[in-house]
Amino acid sequence: MLKGRILDSGRRKLGVIMGDDVHTGINTSINIGVIMHKGRATLPGEVVKH
Repeated sequence: MLKGRILDSGRRKLGVIMGDDVHTGINTSINIGVIMHKGRATLPGEVVKH
């Protein structure tokens, strides 16, 4: 969804959407469908569920 509207990605599967300047630690696991907003950072080994 973008601004209340469902958009078609044109893909059969869609993994993760990451904004600008996102930094992930070593061995970070990110579940499918996660949206990581601009400037987000994760710790090493972190599991991002939502």
